[in-house]
Amino acid sequence: MNTPCQGGTYDGSDGAEVPFTSQVYDGSVDPDEHEYGYVHRWSRGGSKGEWTTIDYRITMNTPGKADGSLEGWVNSEKAFEHDGYLFRDRDHAQHACRPSNA
Repeated sequence: MNTPCQGGTYDGSDGAEVPFTSQVYDGSVDPDEHEYGYVHRWSRGGSKGEWTTIDYRITMNTPGKADGSLEGWVNSEKAFEHDGYLFRDRDHAQHACRPSNA
C-alpha cells in the first residue's frame, strides 16, 4: 500500500494501514513556498479497527531562536522527531490569558 504524503510516500512497512503526519506552522514558514505550513510524515502509523495510543511532545523555542522541537510516539514507540522550529519570536510570559465573552 502506498499512500501519498508530503515529504515522502508512506509504504506501510510497519504493518499499519493509516499514516500519521504532523502539520506545523512556525515563524520561519514562507507562505508563498509552504501555504499550509510544513507537513511531516511519521515513521509509524495506525491500523483500522484497533486502538492506537499517540503521545506528542512540543518543546517551545527560546524566544527569537529556532530551537523548538516536536516528538511523537505511536504505541510507546518513537515515530517522529523534528527540531529547528521558531514557534515564537519574543517572550509572551507577561501576557495573561483572558476568558472569552462567549
